[in-house]
Formats: sequence, structure tokens, C-alpha cells
Amino acid sequence: MDDLISRIEVIMNEEQLYRNPYLTIKDVAQAVLTNRFYVSRAFNKGMGVSFTRYINRKRIEFSIDLMRSHPNMSLDSVASESGFISKKAFFIKFKEIMNDSPRAYMKKNS
Repeated sequence: MDDLISRIEVIMNEEQLYRNPYLTIKDVAQAVLTNRFYVSRAFNKGMGVSFTRYINRKRIEFSIDLMRSHPNMSLDSVASESGFISKKAFFIKFKEIMNDSPRAYMKKNS
């Protein structure tokens, strides 16, 4: 399972699959040349996190990097570039994961 987790991490970091707002676990399975059962098990048991939670965390990490490197970029653009379907979804997930709104987080951490 460690090999599969490594392959998932590599493909996520190199190809940034999480930026696709319609990404499915099947897409990830195809990218790492296995089936979705094994990928789901790798997330849940190997990484200790659901597929959805993992993808949203990757998107939030990317959005933070984007906001730091492009401080004048609109939050609509940040949300879209990070793989969120809408600004509202971005705000909800950001607050859920970072315990703050994007603007408040950036103010505290800049």
C-alpha cells in the first residue's frame, strides 16, 4: 500500500489533479493505473483521510500558495484556479480546514 500512496502523492504533486473541479476517485485510479477500490483503501486506511478531505486539503494548500504569490488576485480567481466549483465552496472548505476565512487567514499569516 505504501507504493500506491507514493504514486498517488507523486501524481497529485506533479500533475495537480486536485485542480480539476470534477475530479473523481476513478480519475485518480486511472492516473495511478489501478482501480478505485485500492485508491479508496489507500486514502482511508493508508493516509487516514477520505478522498474528499484529501483533495480539499490539497486545494486549500494550493490556494494559500496562490494568494501569497499573487496578493492582488481576486478570491473568485483563487477559488477557480485551486479547483473549487464556486467561491462559496472555496470559502466553506477554507473555513472548515483552516478555521478562518481566506482574507482573515492571510492577514494573520502574512
